Amino acid sequence: MKGYYKLLYLLWGLFIAVAFFINVSEHQENIEEIALSKGRTLFNQILVTRQWNSKNGGVYIPISDSIQPNPYLDVPEKNIVSSDNIHYTLINPAYMTRLISEIANRQNEEKFHITSLKPLNPNNKADIWEEIALKSFENGELEAFIKADSGVESIYRYMAPLKVENSCMRCHSKQGYRIGDIRGGISISFNTKQFDLIAFKHVREEIIFYLIFGLLGFILLLVIDRLMVKNIRELNSKQKQLEQEIEERKLTEYKLYETVEELEASSLQLFKQNAFLDKVINSFSYPFFVINADDYKIELMNIEAQKIFDNSSHKLCYNIINKLDKPCSKGNVECPIEKLRNGADVVSFEKTIKVNNEIKYFEVKSFPVLDDNNKLKTIIEFYFDITKRKEQEIKIKEHIEELNTKSNALQEANLMLRKSEIQLKELNQTKDKFFSIIAHDLKNPFNAIMNSSYLLLKHGKGYDEEKLFKFIKLINTSSNQAYNLLENLLHWSRKQTGRLVKSPEILEISKLIEEEISNLNNLLENKQISLKTLYSENNTAYCDANMIKTVIRNLLTNAIKYSHRNSEIVISILDTNDNVTVSIKDNGIGMTDEVIQNLFKIESEESLPGTENERGTGLGLILCKEFVEENRGELTIVSEPEKGSTFSFTIPTSKFLIE
Repeated sequence: MKGYYKLLYLLWGLFIAVAFFINVSEHQENIEEIALSKGRTLFNQILVTRQWNSKNGGVYIPISDSIQPNPYLDVPEKNIVSSDNIHYTLINPAYMTRLISEIANRQNEEKFHITSLKPLNPNNKADIWEEIALKSFENGELEAFIKADSGVESIYRYMAPLKVENSCMRCHSKQGYRIGDIRGGISISFNTKQFDLIAFKHVREEIIFYLIFGLLGFILLLVIDRLMVKNIRELNSKQKQLEQEIEERKLTEYKLYETVEELEASSLQLFKQNAFLDKVINSFSYPFFVINADDYKIELMNIEAQKIFDNSSHKLCYNIINKLDKPCSKGNVECPIEKLRNGADVVSFEKTIKVNNEIKYFEVKSFPVLDDNNKLKTIIEFYFDITKRKEQEIKIKEHIEELNTKSNALQEANLMLRKSEIQLKELNQTKDKFFSIIAHDLKNPFNAIMNSSYLLLKHGKGYDEEKLFKFIKLINTSSNQAYNLLENLLHWSRKQTGRLVKSPEILEISKLIEEEISNLNNLLENKQISLKTLYSENNTAYCDANMIKTVIRNLLTNAIKYSHRNSEIVISILDTNDNVTVSIKDNGIGMTDEVIQNLFKIESEESLPGTENERGTGLGLILCKEFVEENRGELTIVSEPEKGSTFSFTIPTSKFLIE
């Protein structure tokens, strides 16, 4: 810190010195400008006097000892005699200028010298500086000015040209001049003492001012130094307390945000969401259950589950699944609910079930759904048909027994079995992660929907219109969140199972973008985010409309989620002949390279929360990458922490580019 203030003292001293020299230099330039102005003024006075003399044909003055006839003036009636016998001589402008100059020289003030490159009077011959100035006038210069040393004193010299006028031709026509020619000039010299005195006074005043100003600056820096040391000590002692208060405030704001999130929705959207949820669940090709962990009641089961298990009036899991009259934990059957209740992340086991008089093998996976108190609330259970795998395992075992005497064939069979097991484990790990995402991220929107609808059913009649609107808004937002998540899951499920049909056609991409912007207007308005679009004139491409709309929706939703309130998102379309490039740029929190590398891995951790703690699964970006590549495009990301992200993808403009 001491070194820092030493640098400040040095910089302040340097600033004072530079400011002083600049000020003095500018003042010196001003003084020389004043001297130049004085020279111009004196020249103009002499010029006006000469013009008056010339226009009046000269002036007759009595001849005296001090005024004799001009020997170089060759004109008629140069000398005349008046009626009272007084002798007069004609004073032309040049002679008058020389007479005025002699008077000024005697008074030791300004000195004038009329001169020419072709003087009639030798006394008017130009000195070296005047000769240089006269030649410069012939080259177009308008004036000459210097500060010189006469050997006795310092003087300013000014000179301007004299041009031939019509009245001048009377005396100078014999020299070959024409009207408008430069026939000479007037040189003016005056002492610099009065200007040097002004400069000296100014320098003295500036020295005093800058000494006082610099001293005050040093005193101020010293005071600030002492105060800063004291303040830094106080700030260091309070820093930890302030950081703790900030953390507590962030926690409070996060809890308030979650509360607000849980109060937004729409009751009409709830029924639509339930129908969509049934559609998604029934699209699964394997049995699916949602079971209440408190009373063992089956809250939801899909069509595949109904085909295998008795869908009677009994709705308890141990009644339907295991044909028991009491919970499995009280009998000899292992209960997955109890394992999940005791802290297990997932429970997996195999089960044999007789379906249409045929033995089927299933792999059962149970996932927990916890409430806000981290207590088991419901479980999600999937039944994967592994009959073919079991039959394959049996056949492999039989085949191994048959080839037990052939070691080479046995090693090959073992290698095939190991490879099959590794692939199966990788598939199971992917499914585990996928369904763990479902179990975790469906909780929040469904909790908000169920809690809000419960409060509306129980107390809705007593609520005022504003409170009812808040509940409806909460239900609407939560329904949209769940809808988007389930729609992504449905697309992903169809993609993984090969049931997703692609129907590419020539489309105008800007129309797809505008449609998705319209659907997401409520999210933009909630965070007061402005949207800017930059479309190239030609933005048609050959692609599947539903896939590209899904890509646009997910990327724009991500941009909103990670953008700060009152910020801007820019969507642009660039036509590069072979491809159309769509870019969605935000000014949000951005990402590191490490985060970008893990974005498209299904096994990676949960995605980062948004700027207002919005949650996500990361599945949307995985879906975007697969859909863009399915349409022969490429998805790229450019991002920097705290500066925002730009997601861009390309689409071919023509069917022939794909083929």
